[in-house]
Amino acid sequence: MKSYDLNVEGNTATVSGKRIRKKNYEEVVLVIGNTEGIVSVDDRITVVIEELEAQFYTVVKGDYLSEIAKKTLS
Repeated sequence: MKSYDLNVEGNTATVSGKRIRKKNYEEVVLVIGNTEGIVSVDDRITVVIEELEAQFYTVVKGDYLSEIAKKTLS
């Protein structure tokens, strides 16, 4: 399923979409911007699927996975 629309006029690419993850959004804009003949990208993408930020936890003796999950996912 295509998750964005692309329109090229002259040396400007307009890209839009709503169902795209942040990582995919960055990749799409980067690839389009690095395409030969494209001078600028009109970015109209709306990121609607946010990804969780990575969390770090130092495991200590006596920890249980269920306790760690409760602490980090709540």
